Amino acid sequence: MKPSIFRLYDIRGRYPSQINEKEVFDIAANLGAVFGKNKKIIVGYDARKSSLPLHLSVSNGLKLAGFKVVDAGLITYPMIYFLVSRLKAGGGIMVTASHNPKGYNGLKIINSSGTTLGGLEIFKKIKSRKPPIFRGGKFFEINKPGNGFQKKYAQYLSKFFDAQKKIKVVIDGSDGTAGPVVEKLHFPKNIKPIFINIVPNGNFFSHGPDPIKRGATKKAAAMISKHKADLGVIFDGDGDRAVFLDDQGRQIRPEKIWRLLTAKYDFPRTICTVIDGFFMAILKKNAPPSFKVAVKETKVGHLFVRKEAKNWNADVGIESSAHYYFKDDNFSGSGILAMIKVLNVLSILPYQLSDIVKMLPKTERVPEINRRFFRKKLPALYSKVKKVFRSKGRIYSLDGVSVYAKDWWFNLRPSNTENLVRINIEGLERKKVLFLKKELLKLID
Repeated sequence: MKPSIFRLYDIRGRYPSQINEKEVFDIAANLGAVFGKNKKIIVGYDARKSSLPLHLSVSNGLKLAGFKVVDAGLITYPMIYFLVSRLKAGGGIMVTASHNPKGYNGLKIINSSGTTLGGLEIFKKIKSRKPPIFRGGKFFEINKPGNGFQKKYAQYLSKFFDAQKKIKVVIDGSDGTAGPVVEKLHFPKNIKPIFINIVPNGNFFSHGPDPIKRGATKKAAAMISKHKADLGVIFDGDGDRAVFLDDQGRQIRPEKIWRLLTAKYDFPRTICTVIDGFFMAILKKNAPPSFKVAVKETKVGHLFVRKEAKNWNADVGIESSAHYYFKDDNFSGSGILAMIKVLNVLSILPYQLSDIVKMLPKTERVPEINRRFFRKKLPALYSKVKKVFRSKGRIYSLDGVSVYAKDWWFNLRPSNTENLVRINIEGLERKKVLFLKKELLKLID
């Protein structure tokens, strides 16, 4: 097994040079050291060309290790949480590389309680074990699923609809697995969906599986204009991200979507990451006195957000990467559920979405900066940053190093997968933000 494919959040790499049929077979055959006594395991996959053969190898490895495999077929990642709970399984595995380009693939794994198992955590438990010899071919025949899981999941999500007025929404499936589920939703009669890129295609011809990537919103924005739609939503490759566009086709920050949702839903306890905390504080400060919400920050990444949300008994968790986690859905991270809740809120407000966005505070933020930087040099960099900025703001070391001042904020943290340092800077004045960018790059370069 290649240690490099075991990442903090999941197992992932290039196919077939890093991750391939043999690698996933070896991993699956050793998961007896990871899962508990319940031998029923749900296995599904995304739309990538490599996902079906990898799915077969995972299933065969599990069966050879004595597990009972439930073939879930083509699904979204949040569906794994739904199926593990609904079928009372011992865990779930999805073959997916989420929003990565089509040349990548990987495994996302959860246990019986719906807790995400990180790749590094799994590697520690299985690295010394030797799996059966992989010879290729089919050890066990995996039947095509005729289980109707997509339909059952769509029925479950449809129960969350509560729309009160007519709304027209453009829905971009990004050629991923969210499309077939969204098509099966029982939309209320007053909700008119306009579907694009809804058929799964492993080549991701539309704009790629990452809805945040530059240019990914272009087609949806054009369709909003053409159909005079009230909003748009773009899902990622495996359905756990949802990027929202207003009626003008402009992308909306997840923190603002969170604030919109509070018009209908009670979120007394909200989890966000250190990347979102500054703007969340501004949104709270500009809310009415009756707005009573406690916001707690955690490290960046769904592994940490889900864990902290459960530990703190939070009502919702959000990330600036367009992830939304709701307590009433066991924090599965369903982008489709986020869309349903946004539609419900818009249906009770007498404003266009663009008007609501204008009412909310605005800050200046530079796009995330990524600089080549060796991990072993990070302690020295952190020391320099703290020395330069210790008299200018409050220093916070939850994830890398952050400095908070009254009207600006920045964070430096390492990539969990590459020798990179990531820099996020935000403030009330563009001049100050650009000055901070210049100063921080001096310290790094």
